[in-house]
Amino acid sequence: MSSLHIEPSRLSRAECMRSACADPNFLSMKIVTVTFSRTISHGAFLQCYALQKYLSDLGHEVEVLDYVPKSFRRHAYPWRSFKRYFGIFHPQNYVYLYKRRAFSLAMRKHLNMTQLYTSLEELRAAPPQADAYVCGSDQIWNPSFFRNEFDPAFFCDFGKQETKRIAYAASFGRYDLEPRYIEQLKQFLPKMDSLSTRESSGCNIVRDACGLDCEHVMDPTFLIDDYSELYSSVPRIPQPYILVMPMPGQYDLISECLKRIRKKTSLPFVFIGRDWKYWIYPGKTVFCSPSNWLNLFANASGVITNSFHGTAFCLHLKKPFITFGYTDKTRATRNVRMENLLKHLDLSDRYITSNEEMDKIDQVLEPLDWRHVDELKEALTQKSKAYLHSALEA
Repeated sequence: MSSLHIEPSRLSRAECMRSACADPNFLSMKIVTVTFSRTISHGAFLQCYALQKYLSDLGHEVEVLDYVPKSFRRHAYPWRSFKRYFGIFHPQNYVYLYKRRAFSLAMRKHLNMTQLYTSLEELRAAPPQADAYVCGSDQIWNPSFFRNEFDPAFFCDFGKQETKRIAYAASFGRYDLEPRYIEQLKQFLPKMDSLSTRESSGCNIVRDACGLDCEHVMDPTFLIDDYSELYSSVPRIPQPYILVMPMPGQYDLISECLKRIRKKTSLPFVFIGRDWKYWIYPGKTVFCSPSNWLNLFANASGVITNSFHGTAFCLHLKKPFITFGYTDKTRATRNVRMENLLKHLDLSDRYITSNEEMDKIDQVLEPLDWRHVDELKEALTQKSKAYLHSALEA
């Protein structure tokens, strides 16, 4: 994939250059961010975009590491395994191919990528040159994504020794780690110059494992305020609707929720599609690019989701919402992401994990006290920015 550099807006560039000139201590740096760059996940793409844009708007030269090791290809190219088990003509393959093309176009347009690396050995042999590597966010420290072991690349275990290594909002995607993973962490974390995690439970893991300082920070999507350049030209659905973003494993709970909402409102449902069986949902299903995804959130009357980034963009775009937690044991550990975010913003009442809490569902169309939420969000975001600036300047 060719490397395309996307300049920030002229106003942002002018502002940051004035700021740089006004501050004699400002030093423009070459930064490479290390995260999930090729997975076909709307949240993963947007957090990658947000961190690149924020650092670029500060005046730094930023590239995104284009790293797709063998252990991660099932997430970057999921139709390969699906084709193997169900045949090339299965309709789910066409869903994956459409989404892969949509995400590839978004990457070419909005991300400034390094050359492609397909293995850790290849990355270590010819690493991208930089003043700093910044790894995060998303679940880059969740061993479940890498065949139950950590990938050293996501701890910046490559490149020159003098290059700064900073973790920004890295996530373990779970409440705690088994002892065998703790031993692996002890090999990687002491080599980092600055450590932060997206969940406060992640900081506890770092401190308990290695006794190192760790800062709790916000997801990169909170570092910038305006995403309109990504979706402003996308046609909107003309009538009001309730947006539903169902992730795997929660159909029964969400289905019960939709039945209850149908008794309260006549607004139609619009679903963000993942599965080729689009008829199982009682409404319009849309398979969308990152720009379409943002557009659907921006124009929704209310949102139902069990996605971390779905919840995050409800907060960005000030949309009434309900977030569901996973109830099955396999995925329940992922709830730490939503629970942590909502707890810090005093929004735990918007979180449902069982049928017994279904009475909360009426809030999906009720406005929030956005002034209070914004005050809490702004304080946490400023603290996160201060951490990142300090880590880069140290």
